[in-house]
Amino acid sequence: MEVMRFLVRLGIVGLAAYGAKTLYDKYSPRLDELRVPANQFMERTSGAVRDAADEVGRAADDAKDESARRLQGSTTAVSESPRPATTATITP
Repeated sequence: MEVMRFLVRLGIVGLAAYGAKTLYDKYSPRLDELRVPANQFMERTSGAVRDAADEVGRAADDAKDESARRLQGSTTAVSESPRPATTATITP
């Protein structure tokens, strides 16, 4: 029983290897053709990622500055009480 199970598993591994080799033989000639578009894609996206990282950095700096400004404003105006939240009432 164990020998049969081993042979079945060995057959499955052999078929998987054959399938992988077949796919490699089929698509390996196109590898050079696909490298050029991939390189172009990398060039385009790396610039976009760099721009997005710069924008996020600027936004983080702005948020830091705004929070520091608000904290300084709250320490100087401690005696002021915050305005109560206004609620709208809808009457039919």
